[in-house]
Amino acid sequence: EHNLIIFHLKGQHVDYRTRFPKDRRRFNPDDYDRPDLKKKELRVLADYDNAVLYNDSIVDAIIKRFEKRDAVVIYVPDHGEECYGGDVHFYGRMHSTEITARLAHEEFDIPFWIWCSRKYRASHPDVFRNIRKARKRPYMTDALPHLLLYLGGIDTPYYREKLNVLSPEYDKERPRILKNQTDYNKLGVQK
Repeated sequence: EHNLIIFHLKGQHVDYRTRFPKDRRRFNPDDYDRPDLKKKELRVLADYDNAVLYNDSIVDAIIKRFEKRDAVVIYVPDHGEECYGGDVHFYGRMHSTEITARLAHEEFDIPFWIWCSRKYRASHPDVFRNIRKARKRPYMTDALPHLLLYLGGIDTPYYREKLNVLSPEYDKERPRILKNQTDYNKLGVQK
């Protein structure tokens, strides 16, 4: 009756060409007007975009499995990747570099969303309303367990209301520390 199902997706990590089936290739190097990139770099960019497209199709398939049920789906990647965006001629992740606003945006500013089936919205209108209210709140994935405890109706002394993004008590001013050194809130990241 009650389930928590966690899917860990293959995602879009380097080497991107291994992150989607060959028969699902849609983008090719010739699809890009990027004179700043060499042919090999255009191939990497196309493979990245194909990996993103394939990952999105998997997320869509997961949602379809739950459309007719009383269900919530939460999507959150573990990190972002850079792939020849902006002024940086680079792809992958800069693991040991200083965290700048640009790097924080590219590698730490990740999608996070909550989808609810029609049945769930009808049976839990207050929760759905709180989800809609929370959509612009700053968030960090270290607080995800508190959201899951709340959604699961689990009572434990470890639950902290101020870490549940759906709660009116949620702490929007909480520092969001990256790599134990940099407060994301103070970087001035532009989206």
